[in-house]
This record gives sequence, C-alpha cells and structure tokens, in this order.
Amino acid sequence: MIKNLFGIILIFSQAIVHPKTFVELSLYKADSKTYICLNFTIENGWHLYWLNSGDTGIPTEITWNLPDGIEISDELWPIPKAFEVDGLVSYGYENNASIFYEIIFKDYSEIHNKDITCKINSLICKDICIPFDTVITFNLSNLKSRFNQNELKDLLNNQFPNKEHSLELFGKIEGDKVLLEIKNNSENETIESFSFFPFENGIFKNVLANEFYKELESYLIKIEFDPFRTHIPEKLEGILILFYSENNSRIKKSFEISVPLKYY
Repeated sequence: MIKNLFGIILIFSQAIVHPKTFVELSLYKADSKTYICLNFTIENGWHLYWLNSGDTGIPTEITWNLPDGIEISDELWPIPKAFEVDGLVSYGYENNASIFYEIIFKDYSEIHNKDITCKINSLICKDICIPFDTVITFNLSNLKSRFNQNELKDLLNNQFPNKEHSLELFGKIEGDKVLLEIKNNSENETIESFSFFPFENGIFKNVLANEFYKELESYLIKIEFDPFRTHIPEKLEGILILFYSENNSRIKKSFEISVPLKYY
C-alpha cells in the first residue's frame, strides 16, 4: 500500500474540531486505487492511543458505516511512540498521526453521491484524559486536498512501518518469554537497540526497549509474556523498531512482522 501511495493525486479534505485535537479527512487517488486518510493534529503535551493502548488508556477504535457499492480496507497505522509514567508503558501519538485506508468503489463515477459515516472512540490524555467519541458523516464530494506529493512521501517513509523486508526472523518460546532471532548478514550494521510493540494487548509486557544479546551472526531479542496473559499466540505480531549504526550515522528502521512461534 505504501508504494502505491507515492504516486498519489490529492483530491479532497474536510476538518473536524475537538477540544484537544483537530481531525482532517482527506481523499487520494493513486493509479486505479483510492485512499482515505484521517489526520489527527494533537495539542502539545497531549496524546492519542494506538490500536494497542498498552498499560493505560483505551485503544483508538475507528469504525465505518458504508453505503452499498463501497468497501474499505483495514487501517494502515503509523508507528506509535511508547510513553512511560510511573512504570506503566503505553503506546500512542503526540502532535500528529495519519491513519490510511483503501476505499473501493464498484462504480467510481458515483463518488459524489455517497455519504460515509466514521465513528471514532478514543481518549486524549495528558495529566487527565478526555473522551474522544465522535461520529462524522460526510459526503465524499466535500473533501479537499491536504498534502502535496512530497509531504505525503515524507510522511509514509518516516512514520509508517515497512511491510516488506529481508530480515530473517525466527521465534521460539522459552518459559515466560519469546526469543526473537534476527540473523544479521550485514557487516556494516551494528544494531544498538530494539523495541517491539505488539498488536494485541495483554499478551506481552509493554516496555520502552527490549533486552537483547548477540550470538554469532544473530541478534536474540527477549520479549516477555505478561503474567496475566489469556493465551499463548501462534505468531508474534506487531511492529519491530531497531536503531543501528551505519557509516557513522544512527538510523531508525521499523517493520511490521508476523513470525510463527515454536516451543524449544
């Protein structure tokens, strides 16, 4: 999806105001595909939660009521930030977050005659939390442009995890933890830190950064289970973030991963 968005033509946008955030909806056309974006501009010092809120807050939930002839894909979420307060770690967004969907029309010529309803349930938090529950009904013909092509390109390169990667990943369950093995074949990369943000809440401990060690040509990352987990997943699914050094520069990379888990 990210690659397809690079050639996007901007079409429409519409804004919605909340006491601590400003929400703008935008519509984009890329080749034969159309995308809709919810962009949240959040007041300084406040934050909005990710699909996994972590130890506090509630996940941001977005649901759509669509007319006949329109379908919409799952969310494409930007990389969240981990927050730690009093030893509790949560995942969310500060300042700005853009969530994308592919929207599919049976007949694109009818776009101007379609009303769509979007329901947002979340919390905007600082020292206190304010519920962010709103229903937005809009006609696609009312949406106007927000990003130019270069801005959108930078947004997708810097703020979204890469779904395509060449990492060799292996997951094994050892007692109260998962060891995620990453085979490192590059002599120019020295990985300095790892963070794993799980998609599902309550299965793994939420941490700012994961412990790891190097063994021969592999990195082994420790991902501890939550002691109150309800089940053992078949796959390790979430966002893997790593910082590494290359040619005297510090680089951040993020990947969306889904790794089968085996017992050892």
